[in-house]
Amino acid sequence: MTEFISFDDVLAELMLEEEHPTQEALVRWQERYPQYREALANFFETWAGQEALSDLPQAHIDEEKIVRKGVDYALDILQKQGRLISPESIGSLGEYDQLVLTTVYLLHGKGHPATITAKVGQMTGKRALLGSIFVSLERLEMKGLVSSRYADPAIEPEADTRRYFTVTLSGERALAHARETSAVVARFLPDFA
Repeated sequence: MTEFISFDDVLAELMLEEEHPTQEALVRWQERYPQYREALANFFETWAGQEALSDLPQAHIDEEKIVRKGVDYALDILQKQGRLISPESIGSLGEYDQLVLTTVYLLHGKGHPATITAKVGQMTGKRALLGSIFVSLERLEMKGLVSSRYADPAIEPEADTRRYFTVTLSGERALAHARETSAVVARFLPDFA
């Protein structure tokens, strides 16, 4: 009857009967199933090795340290690529640039110079000048606080030269700083984090 039993069946039976991989147990199983003598020896050797490893103290993984190192590494890459701005340049934004940056943020990527001009005028209650908006957008883009893209002619054929502006990650940092220091920005971004 033992001639037709598979090795998997032998292992299933072995695991139900044995608690640990001892030499005596190996000899007993090899006598019971001589056709699997070599396979049983290999199994017991692997089993004993696994038990020995499970007795070793487990290494503590400091996940916070790993995350910190990853973030530091990513920030270092962004710094080398010139994609991070210094806190000094954030603080040096004038009130008008802060207002324009806030407006670009509020328009969620759908703001072009004309709509930004109208929104700034609405926010301040004064007529805004398109030329001043262009100058401010240029400054903000040079500082990496906004990015622009041209309209897609397939979607907007009448506006193929229109530029839309979006706040960058650095621009969001600048907005967070501006919100803390400017009552005007804080008024328009009450829930900005």
